[in-house]
Amino acid sequence: MGRTGVGVLALATGLACAGEWQVEPWARANLEANDNIRFTSTNPEQSTGVVLEVGGKFHNDTEAVRTSLTPKLVFRRYDSSANVDSNDQYLTFSTRLLQERGEVGLSANVVRNTTLTSELEDTGIVSVGKRRTEYRLDPSYQYRLSERDSLNASVGARAIRYEEGLSSGLIDYDYRTANLTYSRRLSELLDWSGTAYYARYEAKDVDSTADTYGLRFGVSRLLSERTRMGFYVGGYRTDSRFYGAASDRSGGTTKLTLDHATELTRFNLGLSRDVVPSGGGEVREDTSLNLSANRRLSEKMSVGLSATVQQRNAIAGGSDRDYLTISPSISWRLTRQWKVSGSYRYSRQKYDVSNSTAEANAVTVGLEYRPVQINLY
Repeated sequence: MGRTGVGVLALATGLACAGEWQVEPWARANLEANDNIRFTSTNPEQSTGVVLEVGGKFHNDTEAVRTSLTPKLVFRRYDSSANVDSNDQYLTFSTRLLQERGEVGLSANVVRNTTLTSELEDTGIVSVGKRRTEYRLDPSYQYRLSERDSLNASVGARAIRYEEGLSSGLIDYDYRTANLTYSRRLSELLDWSGTAYYARYEAKDVDSTADTYGLRFGVSRLLSERTRMGFYVGGYRTDSRFYGAASDRSGGTTKLTLDHATELTRFNLGLSRDVVPSGGGEVREDTSLNLSANRRLSEKMSVGLSATVQQRNAIAGGSDRDYLTISPSISWRLTRQWKVSGSYRYSRQKYDVSNSTAEANAVTVGLEYRPVQINLY
């Protein structure tokens, strides 16, 4: 899967290298102080560190094809006795081919980071600092049956690999999905859709598999010119094998979204319950609430708030986990290219099986540089 994912990404990039390209580069430096850098329930370690990030979004938009390629490098250095320093690499590619009555899409990701950040919303195992590599490929096709009706078909392939992760409870896995969605516009304000989906999870190192089948139906309504709400419900069945022991489970899925955007304010709220893959060797039932808000107080000053409340329940026999994080922030634009920012983040996780709780507080001060867009020929 690794070589295949990289090969497809390189091929797609080569096919898209035509016409005029633009690049939007950026660089960011953060100074962070954390009172529990390894996010452990016992013997928390205070640490300060520097996080440097450089990247750029390359994009090429024509009447028929829209393509983007975004590389990013992140360097983390902390004054910690634990193995928490890292050099992380990210590469994201996407392209869309617009047709008279349809659209062909392809997205691909290659991520090489560490469990210090990647496992915060998954297993919670961030104290060991293991290398994690992810390959992802997602082709899709949308066809407009009429002015009101459309079909969307998509498949996905994902591979997660940990470096010596098995001894720490981190399991390599492959995850494949297939979705078919029918959508109908009932009015200028209201859309309806129905989705049938299938997912296959495999963690060969621990003899674990899971096949999930599901249906989901819902509506999306425009409440005002700048506000939209979506509500979707469905059901699933999962046939799984965890460390060789077979089991099955059925349940309901829910998704509620609320999006609001004006010139000064952006607000996004999401509530969902679904079956998701995990680095713990099985799929889990995830119930999560996500909030993101930003308000521009003046031409230079903005404030923001992000929060996640998550409960992950084991389907086949692993441990349940609750996770919470909340982060207020403020930023001040010095010039058109330069911006300073500050944020505070509180995080908390609890495992039901051991009744252990970990808490962490982090303060970050950052400086960001975004020059004007550069045209490439």
